[in-house]
Amino acid sequence: MIIPDAKTKQIYNMIVNSTSKHPVATKKISDVTGLNERTIRNRITELIFIYKAFRTGNNKGYFLIKNQDEYNQVRNTLKAQAFEELKRVNQLRENLKNWSDER
Repeated sequence: MIIPDAKTKQIYNMIVNSTSKHPVATKKISDVTGLNERTIRNRITELIFIYKAFRTGNNKGYFLIKNQDEYNQVRNTLKAQAFEELKRVNQLRENLKNWSDER
């Protein structure tokens, strides 16, 4: 696969040289690349689908999954995040229902 541009390649190189124990933080990537956090997250999302770069919930950074344990850690973190987001959606729906009933 070809990495789209020089900044994304720079991000990839930082991630590929990190580990689950020592992931690279968004702030460090920003300091090195000069990109803002939103742009970095967008580029990392692209890399997730190309190179499987993921964020860990424990150490707050990015690294490449290299084994089953790291995969499990990432999967569990993503599932927990998705569950929390779903709870928020359900609460918003409930709030709207209650708001509609009050009118």
